[in-house]
Amino acid sequence: MMKYLKILYNINVWILKWGGGIYGTPKSLYDSDFYAWTQKQAKFIEDGTIGKLDLVHVQEELQLMGATERPELGK
Repeated sequence: MMKYLKILYNINVWILKWGGGIYGTPKSLYDSDFYAWTQKQAKFIEDGTIGKLDLVHVQEELQLMGATERPELGK
């Protein structure tokens, strides 16, 4: 029983250490600090280091921005 409790304790410590993301995985900057994430992406573009972009989330944000702005075009 003590061994089981020690394992559970270690799992909880690990989850707290790494931000408690989904299934105990570390949270990404996108999830933990959106503003910092946007500034980092802008810096990658400015520096020409496009390969470092978080393309999945950049694409998602561009699609959301387009969908939000589209109704404004009809006015």
